Amino acid sequence: MLFRSLRSWFRQEDRGLAISIAFSGASLGPAIAPPVLTWLMLGWGWRAMFITVGIAGVALAFIWWSLYRDPSHHAFSAEQMLELPDEHTPLAERLSLAHVLELLRYRTFWGMVLGNFGLVYLAWLYITWLPGYLEIERHMSIAKAGVYAGIPQFVGLFGFWSGGLLGDRLVRSGLSQSVSRKVPIILGLIAMATATIPAALVSSNGLAITFISIAVFFGSMSQPAQWALVSIVAPPERISTFSAATNFGGAIGGSLSAVITGYIAQRTGSFAPALILGGVMAIGAAILYGFVVKHPIPTAEQKS
Repeated sequence: MLFRSLRSWFRQEDRGLAISIAFSGASLGPAIAPPVLTWLMLGWGWRAMFITVGIAGVALAFIWWSLYRDPSHHAFSAEQMLELPDEHTPLAERLSLAHVLELLRYRTFWGMVLGNFGLVYLAWLYITWLPGYLEIERHMSIAKAGVYAGIPQFVGLFGFWSGGLLGDRLVRSGLSQSVSRKVPIILGLIAMATATIPAALVSSNGLAITFISIAVFFGSMSQPAQWALVSIVAPPERISTFSAATNFGGAIGGSLSAVITGYIAQRTGSFAPALILGGVMAIGAAILYGFVVKHPIPTAEQKS
């Protein structure tokens, strides 16, 4: 819903920054959560922590529902209307299984799904395991780990904004829409993987936090560009299905990241192999975006 809303309200040359601001909440939340939740847990127990998070989620959903307006409800001229899907298309037609299966024929579709798998794999490794990594591997107290775990995610907030700004600037410089969005993705993934290796190997806690912050910054730079790329390569009439499948690939990557990281850490007694594996996943994702995601999927009109 959020991605479709951004596509409806913003043009391609402005969409990168809009997406980066909207999705930067994915970095702001993890930046605030570790110290705040640690404080709640140590002060009032884990039940109070869970109840507070649940109430906050319901409150934010209500704010979105109260404030958001669809552009189709406003008196825009034909020139002002953007790429809005046809709301009069029957739901059964929009959700046809044949239309979903048709996307499976395209390399671009698989490149986006599997690329997001690798991107989110490493990004979620840092979100789900960073507090535990600092406690177990770096021997920090729970309170100290809660504070330090928020630093990389706060740095990542600026990565989100940088990715959107860079992509929009490249579009305005004359590069194609596709290349302008792929450059921040690929550079971000390679830099993220490169910073992850020393983060896993250095002995200094300060250096480890520094390299992790660099990795999260560049990983965050890739994410808004990735979603802007979805709006370019997906046919407008299949944007919801395409973005859902891409998000599904990321969800699988994030889920496996949490499980595999824990398994490797338990079996080896170290997080270093798990971090290096995450770096390999990010490099693999960069290769997919560079060599598999090449051409937009044709629209219904183009195929007819």
